[in-house]
Order: sequence, then C-alpha cells, then structure tokens
Amino acid sequence: MGCCLPWKAMTIVGSLSNLHVLKLKYEAFKGPEWEPIEGKFDQLKYLQLYGLDLKHWRAENIHFSKLRRLVIRNFMSLKKIPFGIGEIPTLDLIELQHYRPSVVTSAEEIQAEQLNMGNDFLRLRIVDFPFLGHAPLQGVLYWGVVETRVGLLLQLWFYVLVDA
Repeated sequence: MGCCLPWKAMTIVGSLSNLHVLKLKYEAFKGPEWEPIEGKFDQLKYLQLYGLDLKHWRAENIHFSKLRRLVIRNFMSLKKIPFGIGEIPTLDLIELQHYRPSVVTSAEEIQAEQLNMGNDFLRLRIVDFPFLGHAPLQGVLYWGVVETRVGLLLQLWFYVLVDA
C-alpha cells in the first residue's frame, strides 16, 4: 500500500536536487489530477507511473526538461499523455503497458508531431498482451512488443509453450 499523499505534495519530491529516477506506484499519490510546478524535477531523467488512479496529467516540457524515458504501466485511469511531454528535447522513449486506447493515441500523436518537427529519435514502445480477454490456444503463452521509430514498425511476438 502506498502513502496516499495528494498530488500537491509532489512539489516536495520535485524539489530534490539530485532526483534522476522516479517510480510512482499504486497509491503513492492519490487524486484525479496532477499539474507539476515549473522548476521542479529539473534533473529527472526517468519517470515511471505504475497503477495510479490519476486521470488528468497536465504537464509541459518545462516541467521535466531533462526527461529521457517515460514509462506508463498498469494505468487504466489515465486518459492521455500530455502533448507537451513530446516537446521535451531529451525524451527518447515513451513505453506503455496495460493502458487505455486513448493513451496510445496520444502517444502516437506526440510521436507523429515530433517526427514532423524533425525529431526522429523519439521511440514509442507498446508492450501488449494481444489475446488478453480472448481464449488463447491451450498450452501457449502470448506476449508481444510493438515499437515504432521514424515511421518504422517493429513487432516482436513471443510464443512460449507451457505444459498444460
């Protein structure tokens, strides 16, 4: 179980001058909306949001100016990734796993906009379980990764036989 702090308390966390990696899981912070404050998180390079109840995240490039990787996992309440995240010049990867379709759409729009602006190094990695909710073949475990970069679509699918 997490701390269940309100998102306003993130200002204190963002003030840590040597904070490079931040992984927020489950009930670390509670509430439907997070709007970071400018000048905080200025050294953050890796941000993972995992299983939070956040619905609206309002962020711009000035909030995470050195962010390189954004990882969103088990996060069904989030409606979209803020468009301003794509304008972070150092961002090279957005990774999604267990998400709403609207989150994927927003990530794809961010990547497309960056490509139009000449930023061809922003990657979008979608880790998916394609047969979730469908009956898989007996004895086969499915797992997949889809990653896009510069208009190239790379699909890696793993099929692992398991004893039934």
